[in-house]
Amino acid sequence: MYQVHFSHGSEDELRQFASGLSARIAQSSDARTLVHVFNDTANRSVTDKATSILRSELPDALFAGCSTSGTICDGAFVASEQPNISAIVNVFEDPRTIIEVHQFPLNRKTKSETAEAIRELINERPWVKAVEMLTTLIDVGMADFCDEARLLPEDVIVFGGGALTSETINMWKGLPYVFSSAGENSGEGIVLVLYGGESFHLQTLTIYGWKPLGRHMEITRAEGPVLYELDGAPAYERYCHYLSLEDNDVFATDSVLFPLAIDHEDRTVIKALVDIGENGSITLSSDLASYHKRCRIAYGDPGTILRSIREGVCAIREFEPQGIMAYSCAARRKYWGDEHISRETLPLQAIAPTAGFYTGGEFCREGKELLHHNVTLVVVSIREGDASGEPKGEIVIDAMEFTRQMEIVNSLAAFVGVTSAELEDAYARLEVAARTDELTGLLNRGVIESRIEEALAERAADRDDEPPALVMLDIDNFKAVNDTFGHRAGDEVLRKFGSLLRTLADDAGADTPGRWGGEEFMVLLPSASLSDACAFAERARGEFTGLNFPISGSHTISIGVAQALPGETSDMLCQRVDKALYSAKEKGKNRVETA
Repeated sequence: MYQVHFSHGSEDELRQFASGLSARIAQSSDARTLVHVFNDTANRSVTDKATSILRSELPDALFAGCSTSGTICDGAFVASEQPNISAIVNVFEDPRTIIEVHQFPLNRKTKSETAEAIRELINERPWVKAVEMLTTLIDVGMADFCDEARLLPEDVIVFGGGALTSETINMWKGLPYVFSSAGENSGEGIVLVLYGGESFHLQTLTIYGWKPLGRHMEITRAEGPVLYELDGAPAYERYCHYLSLEDNDVFATDSVLFPLAIDHEDRTVIKALVDIGENGSITLSSDLASYHKRCRIAYGDPGTILRSIREGVCAIREFEPQGIMAYSCAARRKYWGDEHISRETLPLQAIAPTAGFYTGGEFCREGKELLHHNVTLVVVSIREGDASGEPKGEIVIDAMEFTRQMEIVNSLAAFVGVTSAELEDAYARLEVAARTDELTGLLNRGVIESRIEEALAERAADRDDEPPALVMLDIDNFKAVNDTFGHRAGDEVLRKFGSLLRTLADDAGADTPGRWGGEEFMVLLPSASLSDACAFAERARGEFTGLNFPISGSHTISIGVAQALPGETSDMLCQRVDKALYSAKEKGKNRVETA
């Protein structure tokens, strides 16, 4: 295969480019041609005219395209004061390569139907290796749409970008559009390019470069792309608190430097900020999923970004691509500025012809998940045939000279990140210590008392379930263990008994057991009959009696069991189970009694 580009020319120049390319393609009767057309304005007539010229000269080619916030050709941002049309042509010369283009409507009403149609389309084509998506993002919950990708075959690669225009980065103004040889120019649509075949190879790489900074914040209220609250306070207020941004204009300018880093299972998804609401909300450039609960502010560090580019270029070079497509977020262009943005993509051109566009969101499948990114660069490497094992091209990164002030800022950012992580870890350990017994690791008395009260309150609200039951356990003659063998031996008995209770409670679906005090323990069974609670107690008694301690030998326990009565308080229930335990002690120990 080979890739050629056209950008920033007159209609006559475009026609001349297409005519010359047509003659070249005709030399290979088996060639399949895919043309991407990108327009950096909302003027659809410009796109229609350019596409008409290309189609007249390349009648057998497949077309896919969209409006953009800027185009990339020959590895560089195409700067132009006039509407700019870029044509990226991939010519596949191996007859075994298969390419198809499809187009579907996409809005909130058709979202589920379209996702199902796409799944059926791909499942019916076992040859598909990769799917490119070009999509409008108007009024569409893309997080839900992306979740549908879990049902696609695991070996299918999915990537792409969201349509945008250079006039605005607000996806909700109805400006962006997509089009293809399979459908009309549409402001609410998705274009799919299916790639496959025995000789076709494709690799994706997502490049970030933004560092999460500071402590985690909880996403306490969000809907779609609108983030209302962080840590229970208006999102804009929390953002300004940490960044000292008090002016809306300053926020709009500087917020691209500090997007949100959202925790997403074992990875991070970056979301750009695009607008401030009157109610203190922040609108993000893509929507949040219901399972996005924690985030941190991220910091754009040029050095980190360029290091990420270098690492990515090394991996891409090993793949030996014959053509590269780049889908870079419009926020990255805003971050670097038009003068420096090409630093990210020019290194790719040294490996293979590189083209693409600046997007309103980037898509890349990682594992089963299709993630909707912002502020990222998705690089797609394409090749026909096997790699030679001798990568071509030099790795050249245009390094920036950093001032002393920038170096200090970067060092301070690293310091804040490390200290925030250490403080979060220390807080987590303190929180655990406040809830648990230090020796056994079980809940302490205060927490288990609260759990009992909560269980009784839930029972009062819903009387269909069995009432909670308590099992109170006491190690017989424990004082003699400490007096005879020492406190170390006694502590070992307590630890092993705590471990046994934890295992038995897990098996029984019981609440976490707790140490009531000294050698006394309590297990809450939130919904269990009295007979089930007694069975649990008998199992605990039997298994503990069977334990043999190297220093102190074997031991027994006495157990009291009680099930909550209607209207009974926590104190009343605890008093009854304590009486049952006392009865077990009076009757000879090593037994279970009920109250």
